[in-house]
Amino acid sequence: MLRNLLQGKFLQHPLHTLLVHFPIGLFGLSLFLDSIAWFVQPADPLRRGAFYTLAAGIGMALLAAIPGLADWISANTRFPNSMVDRITPVTTAADIRMERRIAPV
Repeated sequence: MLRNLLQGKFLQHPLHTLLVHFPIGLFGLSLFLDSIAWFVQPADPLRRGAFYTLAAGIGMALLAAIPGLADWISANTRFPNSMVDRITPVTTAADIRMERRIAPV
């Protein structure tokens, strides 16, 4: 359920690709406001705006990273049912016969 939410299944579009546009735009706006603040007086409102758009861009980048990580995990990793299945070989009939000879019950 959480994986479907993070991958944007309810939108039928990956959620990460929808969210990454916001930090890019906010970082660009922050750079623009900070650059304009060098030439316009009083610069305090522009610098404050640049600070808040930078903070919002960082927040949105962190928010966009969560579904991006979920997409990456689903595309690049595999989780077996249990580690025991990977390290324990299948017990055959010959193994059972040998065990009965060594330690009869």
